[in-house]
Amino acid sequence: MSKRAQKRARAVRSQQHREAGRVPVGVGTGQDVAAGAGHGEGSGAEASSAGPTAAGSTAARPGPASGPTPAPGLAPTPGPTPTAPRPSVPRPPGPATSATPSPTPPGERPSSPPSGVHAVGSSAEAAALARRLREEEMAWPVVVVTTAAGQSEPYVPADELAAEVDGLAEVVVMPTGAASWAFSEQLPPMTQVYGGASRVYAPDRAWLRDPYASPLRFAWSSGDGARAKELLVSDAARTAFAAHTVGAPRSTRRVSGEVMGSVGSRGLVRLDHGGTAAIWPELTVAGVPIERLVRPGQRVEGELDDDTLRLDVRDMLELPEVELAGADLLHVPVRVAGVERSGVTVELVPGGTIEVAAEHAADDDPRSAFEPGEVVVGTWFADDDASGLVLRLDLWDGEEAVTPAPALLHGGPPWLEVPPPSAEEDGSDGGTGATAEGAESADGSGDPADAGASVDLDNPLAPELLALRRAHAEHNDEIARLRSEIRELRRAGRQVRGKRRRSEIRGMQGLEDAFLDPAEQLRFEVYLAWASRIPAGDKAARPLREYRVGPVFLDSLETLEGVRRGKVVDVVVEVLTGLAKEMEGRDLHRLRTGDSGGSPYRVREDGAVGWRAALQRETASARRLHYWECPDGTVELSRVVKHDDMEP
Repeated sequence: MSKRAQKRARAVRSQQHREAGRVPVGVGTGQDVAAGAGHGEGSGAEASSAGPTAAGSTAARPGPASGPTPAPGLAPTPGPTPTAPRPSVPRPPGPATSATPSPTPPGERPSSPPSGVHAVGSSAEAAALARRLREEEMAWPVVVVTTAAGQSEPYVPADELAAEVDGLAEVVVMPTGAASWAFSEQLPPMTQVYGGASRVYAPDRAWLRDPYASPLRFAWSSGDGARAKELLVSDAARTAFAAHTVGAPRSTRRVSGEVMGSVGSRGLVRLDHGGTAAIWPELTVAGVPIERLVRPGQRVEGELDDDTLRLDVRDMLELPEVELAGADLLHVPVRVAGVERSGVTVELVPGGTIEVAAEHAADDDPRSAFEPGEVVVGTWFADDDASGLVLRLDLWDGEEAVTPAPALLHGGPPWLEVPPPSAEEDGSDGGTGATAEGAESADGSGDPADAGASVDLDNPLAPELLALRRAHAEHNDEIARLRSEIRELRRAGRQVRGKRRRSEIRGMQGLEDAFLDPAEQLRFEVYLAWASRIPAGDKAARPLREYRVGPVFLDSLETLEGVRRGKVVDVVVEVLTGLAKEMEGRDLHRLRTGDSGGSPYRVREDGAVGWRAALQRETASARRLHYWECPDGTVELSRVVKHDDMEP
């Protein structure tokens, strides 16, 4: 069977699968779907049990009826079993009662963080704390709060902080001076804390490799201290949840109620039998703010911790599904989880990732078009070159309707929302919380008007200090504004790319076999790609050069798999118009006789010079386009090859 006949057969199979109906969100055919790492029962064998999905793909399915199985990537946490009690968010043992850790009998390990605030006074204590953070096994996060120079108390309200993270993290206060110097000397650069700043040190010690994994929270005044405290509480809760170090609760009871709204980053619930409770998003689903989990009027139920009034609603988490039947192009919100030159990793549900190849995301390097944390639009597309439905990031033109993202809790709001241009200009990120800090400042400091609130005006350096603090706050505002502009430029670029790619697809629909002669068919596709890619005003300056199809080019195009035919056509257009010379991603260079830099260049007897352009980058056996540039200026398409093939 020819490759083109195989494509038609796959298209028929794809349509049959698409007519099958519902598939779980996160299931793409021809693409790998990875669920988030399990955190205990309900996330191992159960979460990985697979069933048939669209076009033969597999995805996580609900497990046995012994208890609810979390949706893929919904930060699975210990779930109920026939012999285990109902799950609950582990919580603090009670209000803080001591400023120092309670003594633990020799050989025993405390089951939860010490309550209250522990003060580090001497250099020896500070150095010992640093060594503990760097070397010893940690059972929970440690929040280190420092005093500003010349201040006896930190601007961050440490007692309030300790009360809020009780059972989640340990709180330590350290003065700036000899103690902070001793602390800093024991830690790698950029991982220290001093001068009124604070940070959370996670048990996984990721901050040793990446200091930005433990963000600094600055406070220049009591007003800044209150804001920094909220960020530190969120950091501590998120870190404890991710590290599975949340302390065990003393007791819980099953309750139900109605969401009243949100206060700060917490969801406020009016309980049916009186009283109120709070839903902590950091302890429910990682990386999702409260406004994307619950909404006013929503009915919720879960386990209530009477000591802290935290309500655990994790067993309400659902396995979202999406209707694909009859949809030629289904646009859905996705969150960018990672970006590499080779492609983009996105989430349809938290932690349930799909890898999108670079050629289905951007014209060149995806890193210039996407940023982790952004909410963008993905499109489910029936691709003849793949085994069914494929998720692409280059087919939304900004005008077509986007299917709402699924709710993570029954009756809740969509967990993602694509921000309109006006919202992005205001620093919104689609409600994921991924860039919320940037909208306020890079470090949690606030209004420039507060910059001088704590300055001793009798200090001769007070004017300089005031100026520096105001400049710092203004620079944060400028950073937030520039970030917003960059997001808007990326969004506009994605929409322009989507309109062009949609035009290309519409232009080729039903025209894949417009000519019996394969060479004429290729020329037709090249012309269509040129007409759709090059703007009308640039066509005179970017004409298609004279070219001919080499004797083995079509055979290599048909037999070499792993690269989309449309991508080859696009690169041919870039070569013929001169665009390839201006695009770093094409890695255009003369073809040599071997893979070493000293090998001779390929030159034919007629004087034609061999050239090599990248069709793919940083992928296994990345494909290349070989062509000849003849003395009369004509381009001869030679072969489509794998990376290590240096034959012309």
